[in-house]
Amino acid sequence: MKIGYACICLDPRFHFETCIQKFATESRLRSIIRANLTTMQKLLEYNAGHSIRMYRLSSDLIPFGSSPVNTVPWLQEFAAQFQSLGDYVRKHGMRVSLHPGQYCVINSPREDVVERSIDELWYHASILEAMGLDATHKMVLHVGGIYGDKQEAMQRFASVYKRLDPIIQKHLIIENDDRYYTIEDVLYLSAQLSIPVVFDNLHHAILPPAIERTQLEWLTLVSNTWKKEDGIMKIHFCQQDVKKRKGAHAMHIDADTFLAFIREREGLDLDIMLEVKDKNISAIKCRNLLAKSLQDAQGEWKRYWLLFLLDSTRLYEVWNTLMHSSCEIQSLDFYHVCEDIGRRVHSASDVSRMLQHVVQNMDWTQRTVNLLQRAITAYEAGEKSLEQLLDTLLRACEREQTYDLYDAVLLLKTYEV
Repeated sequence: MKIGYACICLDPRFHFETCIQKFATESRLRSIIRANLTTMQKLLEYNAGHSIRMYRLSSDLIPFGSSPVNTVPWLQEFAAQFQSLGDYVRKHGMRVSLHPGQYCVINSPREDVVERSIDELWYHASILEAMGLDATHKMVLHVGGIYGDKQEAMQRFASVYKRLDPIIQKHLIIENDDRYYTIEDVLYLSAQLSIPVVFDNLHHAILPPAIERTQLEWLTLVSNTWKKEDGIMKIHFCQQDVKKRKGAHAMHIDADTFLAFIREREGLDLDIMLEVKDKNISAIKCRNLLAKSLQDAQGEWKRYWLLFLLDSTRLYEVWNTLMHSSCEIQSLDFYHVCEDIGRRVHSASDVSRMLQHVVQNMDWTQRTVNLLQRAITAYEAGEKSLEQLLDTLLRACEREQTYDLYDAVLLLKTYEV
């Protein structure tokens, strides 16, 4: 089972560039494409180093990739770089995917929208083909709108799909959504078109089919849509952010909920794309949960130690000793503590104590020490919010290239302490 995340890695070293149309000269676009492909190589190396074998490539990898605005023959000029990326993916047993955006709608009643959507699919398929990747590497597409007549819209999807180039069809899969098309609907289209289905558990919870089946029963039906050449069934796993609108993804994957989902699959082979706001952080967490013990306890501690220190110096000291010992750390025990801390309310004095520790025990320049002390004083006086204070610390980490601390501060921000 592969576990992965989508597009953005919460690490400042992996930044993809873009530009607005006004500045999209051939020279600028070449520079951006070159930089983005270099970043992608480094990001794949990061993922491999953390045993993350699933990854969704950003649709913005090539700015204006499907638009006449981009006149750079990027497939030809950067063929070697794409091939190198594909070689790395295959060598490390990875599986990558793409997800064209909401404006890629092939069942639109407007032919101009359909044609632009097909261009967008060509762009995404071209990336996978340039990397030399087979049919196990997919593009995820929603069916689209209903336009007043759902059955007609579904037939329009089928009609357009049949005229797509086989290269696009080779990589395309369809997903149930949370507004119009249930898992039953996409399975119906799959039966017509012989197209694999990707199951999204949150969309399914929000928009369930009229037919009542267990999740395992639906997953079994979905798995039957994946042919041998398509590889193992790929699904989307996400959880609802209870503080936001229905369908909003949670900041973190809850450990118990994830493990319960895994238990319920009862031996079905699947790869999981996590749709979660903390991205690579939850991917590493879920990988560790499947392994049962932390695979890199000290590496994980570098991300979480600040959260423990915020809660109490004593808790931090106990776990700091444990995480640097030779003991095997049970993943579920560790993440339960993390989740409990994240649910607790912490005072301004907790924050000040934690940050004073950071200022006093890191190898900062005097300029940065002075800056951080002023920021802490402003926070204690109510002149600066916690978010502003942590942002100041993040900028200091970037400036001094203390990336381990950056990861710990960023994780702290995701818990909205």
